[in-house]
Amino acid sequence: MRRFLSVLMIAVLGMALLPALAFGAAPQYEDLTGYEFVPGSVYTITDTVDWTHDHYNYGSLPDTVTYTVRRVRSASCTTSVSVSVNGLVSMIGDAEVKVGTSDEVYWSATFSIPAMTWGELSSGSHRKKPTGTERYWWHGELKSSTSVSGKFTKGSYTKKVEHPL
Repeated sequence: MRRFLSVLMIAVLGMALLPALAFGAAPQYEDLTGYEFVPGSVYTITDTVDWTHDHYNYGSLPDTVTYTVRRVRSASCTTSVSVSVNGLVSMIGDAEVKVGTSDEVYWSATFSIPAMTWGELSSGSHRKKPTGTERYWWHGELKSSTSVSGKFTKGSYTKKVEHPL
């Protein structure tokens, strides 16, 4: 009887301490296999110049001129892993076009050129470069870590530089 109680006590204690093993269930854990994106910084890079024109005003009154100008919108990334691409896009708010594509848009830009002045006119797109790290995990072990980045156009700009005649 004493041996039976000892075995019973061990069994009850084992069931209390290790319930998953007592009922034949495998231990539960999260797989932790897949890609992870770690955000870095967002840089403003040199604007693209998509349109230029020199306008001369030889008159005694200011000229107000409107031009239909073109700009190219684009989005590219150094990775194709969706979690990293989505992470890079979210760092700048949104992409103007689908990643890996570009298109052209036309719009009207108005400039005022003072009398007896010529203006160097230009327009184009602002550009942003988000960066980050793409990590690949296999069963909780870090297998690779790669720097990733993107280049995205983000809105238009116009610029005027005036020169006396």
